[in-house]
This record gives sequence, structure tokens and C-alpha cells, in this order.
Amino acid sequence: MDSSSNNNNNNSLEMNNGDGFFSRISSKVNQYLSTIALTTRFFFLLCVSLFILECFNIIKAWQVCLSPYYLLSHPLSNAYTIITSNYFHINILHILFNMLAFIPLGSRLEKSKFGTLQFFYLIVLFSILIPLMTTVLSVIGLYTNITRFGYYSCSVGFSGIVFSLLEIEFFEDRLVSLYGITNIPSKLYPFAILFITYLIFPSSSFLGHLSGIFVGLLFVKGNLSFLFLSPEKYVQIETSEKLNRVISLQGYITNLNYGSTSSFYNNSSGGSVGSSSSSPSLNSSFTRIKNYFSRNTGGVQLGSISPEQFRQQQMQQQQQQQPQQQQTQLTSPPNQQPQQSINNIDEDNNNGYQIPMYPPTSLQYSPLIDMSEENQTKNNNK
Repeated sequence: MDSSSNNNNNNSLEMNNGDGFFSRISSKVNQYLSTIALTTRFFFLLCVSLFILECFNIIKAWQVCLSPYYLLSHPLSNAYTIITSNYFHINILHILFNMLAFIPLGSRLEKSKFGTLQFFYLIVLFSILIPLMTTVLSVIGLYTNITRFGYYSCSVGFSGIVFSLLEIEFFEDRLVSLYGITNIPSKLYPFAILFITYLIFPSSSFLGHLSGIFVGLLFVKGNLSFLFLSPEKYVQIETSEKLNRVISLQGYITNLNYGSTSSFYNNSSGGSVGSSSSSPSLNSSFTRIKNYFSRNTGGVQLGSISPEQFRQQQMQQQQQQQPQQQQTQLTSPPNQQPQQSINNIDEDNNNGYQIPMYPPTSLQYSPLIDMSEENQTKNNNK
């Protein structure tokens, strides 16, 4: 009796220890995933999930890889490989190296340059453009007798997108360290990684990586601007009620720096990216969400406050500002116009077009009125 009860106790202790170990592992994994920006996390989990399916032979890489030969010979039956080839991998080392490069790079770009919404659209668009660029380069290589391998090969992997993001990250002029060996111009860094990768892994897709660099270069040069939404459209989508549930997810990054890519690295005034000068219409469109969303890093992780709580805070702020507005109107000189509400400014600048946003509040500072304490003191003395 005693021996059997002791065995049962030991088994229960082992089960409890096992449950505690897996719970700790699960907690660590969830904690790590919560530090990754939302779009980066989504594509990371997508690649890992598809790789698990490959491990169980549910899907095989040769069924989803990109072959320029088969794509051009039977375009309708192989068009899906343009998308699928980006998210599948050959083996554990393949996905490991790609994800180790993508997670820090993607999170940094999503937080500081794009925001979750635009970064998601960017990766989806690159998932189409990079395989098409690979096909074009393989055809050129075939008919110029440079190489026939790229045309008849079949490639998979997320590395093409990683190289396009490298081009975006290192396009500006500066010196960067190449593995601590030497400093090189940042614009050459993606090409240096391209050749180093090919020397270490000769079986890697050289054309796929090169295509990623070319697509990234087209992006930063502004040649792909026509494929992107307008700044106002991004704001309209991000502030719509339909996106409330997505915005409340942990890791969602909102970014005011929406715009075309033509002046991505030419903006020194801190205005909206993609425009050489900050236009009044864009400024008035962004004003309503600027106080809560804007940060020095260009983005802020949401999820700590619900959209309904944010609306309530905005309503309370509006009520607190009403007495101050009345005093300002009484002390303003006759030659100055009264302070306008955001609705009126939007109607003037956008010709009656209004973007559905959170309840309007009065501007903290209007270009038509000097709201500084010194000016108010002078007006009161007068």
C-alpha cells in the first residue's frame, strides 16, 4: 500500500513539474512575442506555422516554390506561387536565419518609419513585386547567356523581402560596420551582404536576393509611389471604427509619417514623410490623433487604452478647454481671428472633405492666434 501511494505521489510530482516547465516556456514565448511589433509578429508566426505544416509533409516546398519556367509556361496554374514562395522554407536553418534577420529589422522599421498598417501593406506588395522581378531577371539572364540556372530553378524563402527591407534601412548616406571588419557606405551594405551570403551559401537564390534589393531601391527612389495609398487614406482607415479591434491589439504601431516614398530621407523638419513641405491639409488631418499617437520615435505601441476610453478623455479635455477658449476670445486683439475648431479647418483645407475621426477638440495652438503666455499677458495688460 505504502509503495503504491509513494509511486502515485512521485508521478503526480513529475506531472506537476512538467506542467510547470511548459507553462514557464509558454510564458517566456508570449513575453517575447509581445515585444515584437504587430505586423512583424504576424509574418513571423505565418512563416513558422507554414514550416510546421512542411515538417508534417502536409505541404511540400516544391509545390509552392517559384519557378520562372513553369510560371511563364503555365501562368494560370502557377500564379499562386508568386505569393506562396515568400513564406515557405526548405529547412530549419533556412527559416532560422531569415527570421533572425527579419524580426529586429522589421520591428525597427515598423516602429520608426511605417507603422503597422503601412508596413503590412508594404510586405504584401513586396511579396508580389519581388517574385515578378526575379522572373524578369531570370529571363534576361537566359536570353543574354549570363545564366540559365535562375530560369529553371525553383526558389522559396522570406529572404527576398529581408533584402528589400535592408535596402530601405541603409539607403541614407552614412558609414556602417561590416561585421566589425571595416566601415563601408551604407548604400553598399545590402550588396555586401548579398555577395557574402552567396559565398557562404552557394545554393541560395542570388537572383531572389538581388530582386529584393532592386525592389527596395525602386521604393526609396519613389518609383512605386503610385502603388501606395494617399496619406489621408491611411489616416481614414486607421481611425475608422472598423479597425478599433485591430488597433487595440498589443503591438499595434501607429505612425503619423505616412506619405509617398520619394522624399523618405529628405524630411528634416519633422513633418509628414513623403512631402517636401508640410501641407496645411495634412497637418489638420493629423491634428486630431497627434496628441495621443505622436511620439518622438514616430510611433507608439497601443493596447493599453481602448478607443472608447480615448474618446472619453478627448471629451473631458474639450470640456476643460472651453473656459480657456472664452477668455482667449475676450483678450484677443480685434485684428486677429477667433480660434477655429478642427472641423472648420478640415472643411477649409480639404474643400468640404472630412475624415471620420474621434470627437473633435479645439486646437492647442492655432497659426492664426499667438497662444503663448507672454502674448496673453500683454493682451491682459492692454
